[in-house]
Amino acid sequence: MTPATTKISQAKLEALEAHTLANLFPFASDDEVDSIALGIISRGFRKDRPIILFKGQILDVRNRRRAALKAVELSGKYRTAYVQNFVGDISDALEFVLSENLRRRHMSVSQKAIIAANLAQWELGMNQHDEQAANLPTQKHAAKALSVSERTIRMANRICERGPELEKAVMTGLLTVHTAEALIELGDKELVKVLAGEQKAVLVRAKEIRTSRKQVSRQMRTAKINAIAAQGSGQMSALPIGSYPLILCDAPWENEVVYDEETGNEKSPPYPTMSIPEIMGLFDGDKSPALEDAAIFFWVTNNRLDDGIDVIRHWGFDYVTSYAWGKEGETEGMGMGFWVRDCHEVLLIGKRGKMLPPDQTTLERSLHYLRKKKHSEKPELFARIIDKQWPDLPKLELFQRKQSLVEGDIRLHKREKGRWSFWGFEASAEGGEAGGAV
Repeated sequence: MTPATTKISQAKLEALEAHTLANLFPFASDDEVDSIALGIISRGFRKDRPIILFKGQILDVRNRRRAALKAVELSGKYRTAYVQNFVGDISDALEFVLSENLRRRHMSVSQKAIIAANLAQWELGMNQHDEQAANLPTQKHAAKALSVSERTIRMANRICERGPELEKAVMTGLLTVHTAEALIELGDKELVKVLAGEQKAVLVRAKEIRTSRKQVSRQMRTAKINAIAAQGSGQMSALPIGSYPLILCDAPWENEVVYDEETGNEKSPPYPTMSIPEIMGLFDGDKSPALEDAAIFFWVTNNRLDDGIDVIRHWGFDYVTSYAWGKEGETEGMGMGFWVRDCHEVLLIGKRGKMLPPDQTTLERSLHYLRKKKHSEKPELFARIIDKQWPDLPKLELFQRKQSLVEGDIRLHKREKGRWSFWGFEASAEGGEAGGAV
């Protein structure tokens, strides 16, 4: 049933205030309001375009209220305005506001990002006492509703936190989110001065800031990598030779791109990386820690698939099959990618010599869906599978930090047979040789 449309007096119209949901979107320009006002003067306030109210506040058509009052100012006569109450809860009201405004307006991605940022932070401005406020969306849902990436919304969040000047510059179309984000670090006076200049000058200043920021970031990343590498090279001991029939490896690939979860920007891995020749060289000649009869489980990302197979072959293993780790979640597990949005990794399996496959009764499916954790952290499930299939054989994990394993991890079980050893830059443990197999 359609709610009734009723008349409203000039005094009540003047007293109306906009709901916070309506204020997510910018007002029309003064020229646009004047144009609507002239239409009201000549034809009256359209009854089929009433002001929509939600709990006594304007949910939609704020600009027609402004135009109706402007018409009074221009003509000296009040043309009766009409209102209609919205039926539904706050989540229904939000859906209505989004659909109506996105239908009527042509908005850029940057403008939508600012709206989504304000929407995701509703507790800062919306009615915190509304019992249904918990139904409002999270940042992820806001991103989906407005078709904006979460990374762009994070940039918009920082812009909104900086103050109204930058937010307004984006909402009026003067700046994109990308450009405005670069200006955040400016002092108040310099920011006002920059925004008052011509658009070209603003863009040049933003580019200068981004270039300077990248140079500082590169210097910091280089210093960090060198410090980690120096520490790692001092700690890392020689690989044990010919000692293990089972090896699990997650190699620290060189040129690996890591993205900051908060900013979405590239950052350096928190460990020293190795080139393909360096990784291959670990097992050169008689340096291999594997027995003549052995199996290897070798983690690779999709773009490293051929490199991974080359490495295990260089190490003396024949590729036989693989596991796939599907990273659960609609967007959480997805990498950036160029050709595809990667959301799985591969665990290559290789064998050499007369290493027997696992018992048929212990075989597992090749695909497992598990939630993504921190960068480079692999699910324990695969170590647990290896442990179950060869419970009595010693196992070596390359480049695992023993300290990063949580209590209950199968690799922390201490047994006379089949215990796990660790080797790598950060594989030290209490009571064990730093960086060695412990």
